[in-house]
Amino acid sequence: MAGRIEDALRLPGALAAGVFTPDGRLLEFQSHAPELSAELGSLGARFAAAGTLVLATLAAGFERLSGQRWNPVERWIGVGGDFVTHVGDGCFALLDLGKARAALPGGPVHTFAQALALPGAADVGDSLPDGRLLEHRSRIGLSDELAAVSTRFSHDVTAVLRGLAGAFSAAADLDFLPLHAWSYSGGDWTTVVARGRWVLFERDRAGLAEVLRLAQP
Repeated sequence: MAGRIEDALRLPGALAAGVFTPDGRLLEFQSHAPELSAELGSLGARFAAAGTLVLATLAAGFERLSGQRWNPVERWIGVGGDFVTHVGDGCFALLDLGKARAALPGGPVHTFAQALALPGAADVGDSLPDGRLLEHRSRIGLSDELAAVSTRFSHDVTAVLRGLAGAFSAAADLDFLPLHAWSYSGGDWTTVVARGRWVLFERDRAGLAEVLRLAQP
């Protein structure tokens, strides 16, 4: 357990980290910032557990539609307001967005060509505000139908995470909105969603650095 906390606190810009149970109980918490108390850690544990459960449920539905393997959940990341939330292996970490961005290499990714040039990138798509596919490009022959399903999944998860971030912001008196970007890793794949665009990666080929690069305006 201690090792997980220490690993989480080594993430760039880490402010605090905690170990949580699937039902949202806080088992251990450490903070580098006096204002981030154990009470906040308990809220963070519930938020991390709720997000993990919801994402696993949505991923199960997406598996049935896509025929791809998206469970079990390995890791998810949310970038909102001034913070980054990093959740995986029963541990959550709260990062300072500015410090995390400054510590990681690489500039913003704006074009489809730049996105597909990222290591492990398989497909990239843009969505309309109502969750319909605008366009996509693929390196793996992903069909338009499956790209449309991916777009709907991305749209639905964005709405759920925005709601969770809003509730957590109110409860913790911290700013986790607007939601800039998020990522989900599970099964055989990782997806990163930012600014109405999703990028599909091979598993373990996209992490915090890629999320922050895609989130940059």
